[in-house]
Amino acid sequence: MPNIRDASSASVYDLRRSVEGAGSVLLALLPKASRKAVLEIVADSIQQAHQLRPDRWGVRVSPGSFMLKVGRIEVIQILPAYFHVVLEARTVPQSARTLQGLEFSGAALYASVPGSQACDMVISLVTNVWPMLEASHRALIAKAAATGRHSTTVASHSPGVIQFLARELGRRVSQPSYLSAGLRD
Repeated sequence: MPNIRDASSASVYDLRRSVEGAGSVLLALLPKASRKAVLEIVADSIQQAHQLRPDRWGVRVSPGSFMLKVGRIEVIQILPAYFHVVLEARTVPQSARTLQGLEFSGAALYASVPGSQACDMVISLVTNVWPMLEASHRALIAKAAATGRHSTTVASHSPGVIQFLARELGRRVSQPSYLSAGLRD
């Protein structure tokens, strides 16, 4: 599999469609110790969005970053050693708000999704705190899926990410319904 330097020199278009290229970005972003757990979180979030509105989500990979968009907003973003997740503010447990290493934005992060709030953390914390944040994230995905699709989602979707997730996790991960049948399979 190519390394991140190989992915940086490839065109972004090719990177997004290539299983190996998209995979190399994710492998470089995620430490081995938390990789499988974070990939499962991403796949679960994709499947929820797909069940709600199969035409309103997409994933984007670029050299050094990954993003899952649902409706008009990003709901997960992964950067080097950094995990950004958007939550439904009213449903975040108070116990999570006091944990060291979690940084919460003010409420109303996005006007299109009232009550949205970001939580940022280093990737090594994700596996320990996800059980406290998952329900809030799922509530946010439901709200975001009810908004219109962002204008850049279709053009920037990375089918290679979906294929990589399916291969790495050994499970089916859906492609959005706006892709042609050949790319969805």
